[in-house]
Amino acid sequence: MSVLIFKLNGVDDEEAEEVRELFDNHGIEFYETDAGRWGISVAALWLIDKQQLAQAKQLLAQYQQQRSQQRQSLPRQSFSSRLKQAPLHYLIIIAAIAAILYISIAPFIAIK
Repeated sequence: MSVLIFKLNGVDDEEAEEVRELFDNHGIEFYETDAGRWGISVAALWLIDKQQLAQAKQLLAQYQQQRSQQRQSLPRQSFSSRLKQAPLHYLIIIAAIAAILYISIAPFIAIK
């Protein structure tokens, strides 16, 4: 019987490919399901052999810890540096927020 080992919903392609390679390199037999046309199914990696569950979990835990350490070592960007990189993006977001606020508050301000 198959065992769910790794959900792919919300996982970027790079991480998913690294997990596939990890399992392939260690001889862990698995198959993959996708979310389907409507995105309501489970996109995941499933173990074929239940006997490999402990090994797969251990490999996955080591991989996640290593990936976490790599992410923490990356320099963090400040808000001002992100604003300088994409000012139009933030301007559009601010304009959208202002429009929503105006539409929400305007009926109450017009009543006198």
